[in-house]
Amino acid sequence: MGASASANEGSLHVPASGLGQATALFDSGWAWLVKKSDVSLDIVSTSDAATALTTDTTPLLVIDVWEHAYYIDYRILRAKYVDAFRHVMNWDFAAKNLG
Repeated sequence: MGASASANEGSLHVPASGLGQATALFDSGWAWLVKKSDVSLDIVSTSDAATALTTDTTPLLVIDVWEHAYYIDYRILRAKYVDAFRHVMNWDFAAKNLG
């Protein structure tokens, strides 16, 4: 995905368009907000059973975009699910994991 995200004095700035890129996954997968080894932030996606935990990044937050996560409430509207999820994410938890 490679969306722009930034950290400033313990707070996070993740543009809605960044996490919205999770809707571009063709099949099932995950969208991750990660801290890279150079301490910058990035948004990456993984498909199927792949995980950001096996890379040199530190996962801060994850969105499950497998159909089972949203189909009952959102049917085929994955973008609406991702937008709603963005508003209930635990941003304080992610900010604490920056340290």
